[in-house]
Amino acid sequence: MNKFLPHCIPLAIGSFPGKCPQEALDLICKYFPEIPLWPQLPMSSEQEQMYIQYHEKMPGISYNEKKKKLFAEEIDEEFLECAADIMMKAMEGDLEYFAVSPENARGFYQFLENADRIRELNPMFIKGHTTGCISFSLVVTDRNMTPILYDENYMEMVLSVLGARGAWQISKLKEIFNKVIFFIDEPYLANVGSSMVALTRDKAVEILSRQVETLKQAGALVGVHCCGNTDWSILFDSGCDIISLDAYEYGRNFMLYRDHIKDFIENGGYIAWGIIPTSPAVDDENVDSLKERFEKYIIRLEEKGLSRNDILSHSFISPSCGLGNLQIKRARRVLALCRELSDIYRLLLR
Repeated sequence: MNKFLPHCIPLAIGSFPGKCPQEALDLICKYFPEIPLWPQLPMSSEQEQMYIQYHEKMPGISYNEKKKKLFAEEIDEEFLECAADIMMKAMEGDLEYFAVSPENARGFYQFLENADRIRELNPMFIKGHTTGCISFSLVVTDRNMTPILYDENYMEMVLSVLGARGAWQISKLKEIFNKVIFFIDEPYLANVGSSMVALTRDKAVEILSRQVETLKQAGALVGVHCCGNTDWSILFDSGCDIISLDAYEYGRNFMLYRDHIKDFIENGGYIAWGIIPTSPAVDDENVDSLKERFEKYIIRLEEKGLSRNDILSHSFISPSCGLGNLQIKRARRVLALCRELSDIYRLLLR
């Protein structure tokens, strides 16, 4: 069982507004000093979009700049040989081969360059993040627009590359600070079980669990973030340590899984409550209205036998999603509300 108790400290998802990595890092140090993270900057370059960012060195997959899309080629002998070679490198732990290029993750390298500043924050953890295998493999399609999720050869390669790339990232973060939280971003889990995605629940659990386990073996606490509504039992059964959700929009749906939440918390799991909306709705909210919304979920869990202290001590306060597509003024409001709500609950827990 994990001994760390977050006690409602603020936790960010990954993407930040603007194009300057140092400016983003300044925001992170101000609002998330307990768990600083490297900023993904999708406004700065197409290469920092969450799917494009991680496709480097994946055989058979290339980015079409004209169509703004990642495509996969048909399986042939050359692909099979390259895929076998890259999976062997992952199996043998050749992590440097899977490094993300500086032009694809300027915020990550800026974070590394600011190692001394990060240490001076005296953090509890530092945080990294990666794209989830399910979402990545639904976005990448062949020329007939069929997702590679349905091709076993491609899926095995994607699992190997994203797993090893995450393990490489964790190893670099541990050079700054030894305690690392690492998130898998899986927005397309919201489509599992729908008519749009022919993926069974059990298969989704299997894929997600394999990615989670690889990152755990690299030495991180592993979280999974889904910003839509989903079958939350998939996340509970994935073996992850932290479940992150858009609680502002989907908290009611999440409450349908109160038995799962209770078991998860009692066994040392954590919930990152994305109670601060990153949509225009944030303009109409304040810390009191957000606290009132959060309290409803606390009460529902208390009805299941969890104590208020257990709920809050195993909780993070988060924005509902990344901030990468927001204008800086709205992003600052989200960050300020996240910090303020966190401070209120942390004071109550003293």
